[in-house]
Amino acid sequence: MSSRTASPFVARVAPLSAAACAAALTLSACGGAQVSASTADDPAEAAPLVSVALPTAEIAAKAQARPAKVADSPAAAMAGALSATPPMARPAMSGAVSNPLIGGVDVAQPAAASGTPAVPAGVARHFASLGMNFAAPAGLRAVPTARNPDMHYEFAAERPGIQVRYAGDEMPGKVPPQSVAFMVAFNIADGEEAILDDQEFPAAAVKNDYGADWGKLVLLRPRATFAKGYQLCLLQILNKGNRFAYSFVLFNPGNKEVADQAPKLLQALQFKR
Repeated sequence: MSSRTASPFVARVAPLSAAACAAALTLSACGGAQVSASTADDPAEAAPLVSVALPTAEIAAKAQARPAKVADSPAAAMAGALSATPPMARPAMSGAVSNPLIGGVDVAQPAAASGTPAVPAGVARHFASLGMNFAAPAGLRAVPTARNPDMHYEFAAERPGIQVRYAGDEMPGKVPPQSVAFMVAFNIADGEEAILDDQEFPAAAVKNDYGADWGKLVLLRPRATFAKGYQLCLLQILNKGNRFAYSFVLFNPGNKEVADQAPKLLQALQFKR
């Protein structure tokens, strides 16, 4: 993993629920807050708790200070993000990905899948309880979720060269979506400098396309602990009231399918109209 200077305003958590981040943001304006985060792989099951200590004033200030870029449309945000994709670091082996972030380990890629992956009942109930519609995209194979020290998620699926993950949270109170987006992006990125591009969606477009009040697309280089074998992540954050939906599209530089696949992958999780 590449070297990274620890941030003075974000404490690492293991594993992180974005709701826990938001709770920390609302509990204290100085010195940090202690909250509990669920780490259950199946939202229908009882979950163990982990303690999260997050200074809050600095996080909110950092998020607000970051200049907001508003794209003409979600499609324009996608095009802008993909245009910021860096060139491939080095050629990958046939049927594998060579990732310098994990010491050049070659990670075998999945075979192509047909049909639509089955969504576990607990995952479906979780998204439905948040007022979200979730339809797993066709042509992918469901894979187990993996505990990690960066970000909890509910469902994952993959195809050759691409993995997509989905998560949803209900916050304990009203939190600025910009602060939540910054926290989640920073927590999975390999340093603040690894956030390569971020653009907000126009209000009318995000409501029409996703049933949301606010949305944003971020391109970043993820930590190897979150995305082993993948060098890039498209993170989409959608907000409606105090609920948030997250979609993570993981891929590598040089993947020519991402521009075609990402739009349908990012449409899979949205809010009910």
